[in-house]
Amino acid sequence: MRFHVPESSETSPMGFAPENHTEPSDSEGLPWEILIADDDPEVHRVTRLVLADFRFENRPLAIHSVYSGSETVAFVSNNSNTSVLLLDAVMEDDMAGLVAANRIRKELGNRNLRIILRTGQSGKTPENMAVDSYEINDYREKSDLSARKLHSVLTTALRNFRELTAIQTERDALHHILKATSPLSGHRAPSGFAHSVTDQLLHLLCPKKSGPRALRIRFSAMAPSGMSICKARRQMGDCPSVPALPLMARSATGKTIRIDIQSLPAPSEKEITMLRIFTVHIADVLDTLLEHQPDITDADSFSQLLSHAIAHTGPKENTGHLHRVGAFCHFLALRAGLGKDAAEELRRASPLHDIGKLAIPQKILNKNGPLTEEERAIVRTHPDIGFELLHTGGKPELHTAAIAAREHHERWDGNGYPLGLSGKDIHIAGRITAIADVFDALIHDRSYKKAWPLHHAVRFLKQKAGTLFDPHLVPCFTEDMASLTRIHSQWPNF
Repeated sequence: MRFHVPESSETSPMGFAPENHTEPSDSEGLPWEILIADDDPEVHRVTRLVLADFRFENRPLAIHSVYSGSETVAFVSNNSNTSVLLLDAVMEDDMAGLVAANRIRKELGNRNLRIILRTGQSGKTPENMAVDSYEINDYREKSDLSARKLHSVLTTALRNFRELTAIQTERDALHHILKATSPLSGHRAPSGFAHSVTDQLLHLLCPKKSGPRALRIRFSAMAPSGMSICKARRQMGDCPSVPALPLMARSATGKTIRIDIQSLPAPSEKEITMLRIFTVHIADVLDTLLEHQPDITDADSFSQLLSHAIAHTGPKENTGHLHRVGAFCHFLALRAGLGKDAAEELRRASPLHDIGKLAIPQKILNKNGPLTEEERAIVRTHPDIGFELLHTGGKPELHTAAIAAREHHERWDGNGYPLGLSGKDIHIAGRITAIADVFDALIHDRSYKKAWPLHHAVRFLKQKAGTLFDPHLVPCFTEDMASLTRIHSQWPNF
């Protein structure tokens, strides 16, 4: 097989002028790939001469040469980005050009390549047969193809190729996006959705066959009120200090999706198109996800919400637990110096910390014995569900309750869920509720354990200060045993 890709004076038997191998600048863009298929070397020489200064959309040509039908098919098979094929009808035999065109369309499935059939023997290859039966895009007799006409024909062909590849890019992007977003709809909570989004972006930008890439992805979703719904980060390799590509979309219900991507190498034009479509699509997926979660924020008052939570409290966490958590939070908020109004707000809000469990199947919540991995994953969705139920209510108590609901399982060391926050990035309402919730769970019977003595529970909090709990809040809570004992006895289980 005899490829000349591209030809030069060192390799060409005819002493053709060497091809310019200078890399195009960023402003010029990549060259258009043009293939000449003709068994006459003179045709190659003249065509290169005529097109030497040709540019389309400020991009030059990269001209390649083959000399038979079989070489033509092999080249296109290995170079699918070829834009235009200047194809001789008659090469190794009278049908070589048409057979090559047919194989390119049917065997290779390449319908974007613009094929211009050039013939010096029109009688052997009638125009109507070539165009109708072999998907030829243009038919020209060599004697009529002047330099000006060749420029015009090539400009039209490249314009058509550009439009077809743009359509193909969007079609491919939609295919990838539908495949990538199908797992997203299975998530019960926004946090799982957010992490799945970053996973799918990683797959889109780093397919298995691609080269190495350094990548940082930041994803966030916000409610129309401006409050955060969910967020996640993902990084691969040494993170580049390059400008981020910002992508934003707004859902039909006014939720805002934002994705910031830092990548080295930078995303290609095709990838950017795909990412933009992906961003718009996941905004709609998030709307669908959230509209299937129960809505109890239409209740007329905060007390009705609390009554709803109490009425649906399962046997593992009876109503005494809710009242004690509120009382412990009020006590700790005052001890931490939050002030009377903030402490009272947290007392009213914190009993709703587990309201997201309304969406968790009762057979899981009431199960005797250890949960499976799948069951644990379902239970861990309740902070996000609780947040989504509460944060649009508009009342100050609901705002605080939404924060407590979502952040009471975060850990000081960053190993909690659903957001993986650490230290003072965890809202103080979440940090206080975490201490109150765990302490009360320890000092009361559960199906999987007996109640601990108060001093054992206090010791546990001290041991976990700085890992599970805020090390500054734990001493405020544990230094007044008399108050802890009073609250414990004031709200017995019932």
